[in-house]
Amino acid sequence: MDKVIAGSTSGLIAGATVGAAASLFNLAGLTNYSPIQIAGGVFTGKVLPDPITLSSLLVAWSSHFVISVAAGVLLAYLLFYTGGDYGILKGILLGVFFWYFNFGIVAPLLSYTLLPPMNYTDLLISLARHAVFGALAAWLLLRLFRPVSLT
Repeated sequence: MDKVIAGSTSGLIAGATVGAAASLFNLAGLTNYSPIQIAGGVFTGKVLPDPITLSSLLVAWSSHFVISVAAGVLLAYLLFYTGGDYGILKGILLGVFFWYFNFGIVAPLLSYTLLPPMNYTDLLISLARHAVFGALAAWLLLRLFRPVSLT
């Protein structure tokens, strides 16, 4: 299997899994904003408000999946060129890098507004979510796709 297809598939699976789990965290009241509200806000410059309309929900999930696929492909190439040793750690580090890149570089450049109850708990859960995404995408690449794409 090609690295682009393997990376896309692993990124899509990891993105759907982590996105759904994070949305459940939000519905349970453990976080103030869902990742979908944040991802969709890239186009509006602020976190999407509740309730989210169907069209904004579609745009938000689409942007979430596009970013997940891109991260999966990047991770596939990273593992191809650096090897599979410590692959899950590399995935975690890539997820943490994306978290920092989103909140530390992209958000300020776009004047992206994090609305007030965005607190440290939400930010730390978001960091953990990105790390879990990276770990899951790396695991999928190493266990399911390694025989054909990463050797």
